Amino acid sequence: MVSEIDTLADRWIANHVNRFDPLAWDDEDDRHFRRKAFSELCLYLYVRDGHRGGDVNYADRVVKRINDPRYYRLPIRHPREFLLYYAAFLYANETGVLDADAKTVPERVLEQPAVWSVELPPFRLLELWFFCCAYGYETDRLNPDAVIATSCLNRQFDVVNSIDQDAYALTHNVFYYRNFGIPHPAFSSDPAPYDLRTTLIALILRYLAEGNTDVVLELLVAGVLQDQLPREIEYLALSWVYVRSDSLGFVPGPEFRQAHRDVTGPDDADVVVDNYHSTFVAAIATTVVRQHVKVDRTADFPLDDRTVTGLLELGGALHELSEYNLRRGASLLSNAAGRSLGGVYGEIIGLAVEYLLSQNVNGQFGVFTDEEYLYLAAGGDSNQFSREMVCPVTEGCQEVVQDLGPGEEQQS
Repeated sequence: MVSEIDTLADRWIANHVNRFDPLAWDDEDDRHFRRKAFSELCLYLYVRDGHRGGDVNYADRVVKRINDPRYYRLPIRHPREFLLYYAAFLYANETGVLDADAKTVPERVLEQPAVWSVELPPFRLLELWFFCCAYGYETDRLNPDAVIATSCLNRQFDVVNSIDQDAYALTHNVFYYRNFGIPHPAFSSDPAPYDLRTTLIALILRYLAEGNTDVVLELLVAGVLQDQLPREIEYLALSWVYVRSDSLGFVPGPEFRQAHRDVTGPDDADVVVDNYHSTFVAAIATTVVRQHVKVDRTADFPLDDRTVTGLLELGGALHELSEYNLRRGASLLSNAAGRSLGGVYGEIIGLAVEYLLSQNVNGQFGVFTDEEYLYLAAGGDSNQFSREMVCPVTEGCQEVVQDLGPGEEQQS
């Protein structure tokens, strides 16, 4: 299964590598896409080379572009955007193919104040530190332990009331702290010193329900690097990605629409733009997974159908609650609990119940200020709104909280 996803992703990348040329573009949007995609391609090649070596058949084209002065001088023009370009220097330097003139550019840029004056969130600071360490640029401006201590890894993560950008921040912190699992004297060979098990599992289940392959794969990689995922979750995530991708020939991104592909064709420019990132993430994920875990397509699936259904219901509950569909979320949560999920899954159910309790205001579940405003503007009245929406939501949530929660005395 891992090898099938890996082959699928790498074949698609090879077939579309010309679309990632950072110097051939039609307009500003296309320029940004190509340069971002080229950087992600170079990061994938860095990870691939670090874990298993061996050139891909398009490596020469990538290296030729990296060593083109028109490309490697771009960070001199745009130093504040250095994080958009660093992966190319990193990959070519690590493999010994970076031209001498190109090799001086990162140090030249990093010696200027522009890069350091940009206000960056912790995971971006850690990304900058990651480059400096891997490239061999010595600086005392970044302390990884101090940076990561201010990140979301060092806080209780809200698995319901968060968005995908929060999940990306979490995963990237792990990626950069661990150098994507590639052995290197400048990086720790141990996981980041945080227990992320419950958070990672909960978010994987939630984003399975949301159909977001990008986030699921990134969370999978973070979990593997942290060694904090049970085998059944690794298998469930990989199986889900494989089923979604096999017939397409690429890994669909969160914006993928089958109808659009059917009309335009699988190689249409918009299809490439919408799905390149998820396919690059899949290529990185399978590269990391192959080095750290053994998940074979022919192996016995480690979960029975009842448990799989319960896990998917639990993920669906987290998704519905994140969308503030409290009644639907509570119903799915009750279903999941009825599947006799225990251990860490029981802890996740508990987190969802805690979220429901946080939305209990004076015995009423949910804050529906805007919904009521629209309802009244359409000609309804407050009593009718309460009967049709507030009361059913409260009754549904109250029932679940009474069954699964900590007790009546803690509900208000």
